[in-house]
Amino acid sequence: MKTITQNQAIVNSVNVDLLVPARINKSEGEVRGSVVLTSRNESVIDEINIKLVEAYVRNLGGFSHEEELHLGEVHILPQIQMRAGETRAFPFRLTFEILHASERIEFALKVAGENSEKPHFFIEADVDLKGTGADPSVKKDIRME
Repeated sequence: MKTITQNQAIVNSVNVDLLVPARINKSEGEVRGSVVLTSRNESVIDEINIKLVEAYVRNLGGFSHEEELHLGEVHILPQIQMRAGETRAFPFRLTFEILHASERIEFALKVAGENSEKPHFFIEADVDLKGTGADPSVKKDIRME
């Protein structure tokens, strides 16, 4: 995958862009956005998966490792063929739940004592293209308030 910007990627014949707010209110429990696909060649879109992730980076002896908590996920099954040069937007509504205190404590203990950084949040969209093993994905960092 060749990354173009933080929120746009090009793989094979499809450009993927993720349009989501930069800030999300925890108490709302949902985020709305769109995945925008632009086909450079004819492509068949089988599935689009979007997830909200809370991630912690921990350092282990000079190596960084990211631990992830999936807070919500939505699947779009368009099963469509896109012509070369065609652009389509797929709006989504992703509901999420911030983990309960006991689950967060359990996870924090898992990464504690290993030079963990404060958590960061991002939304990731994975696009499943028919007939190819190199499917595009894109991440966009968000701020959870």
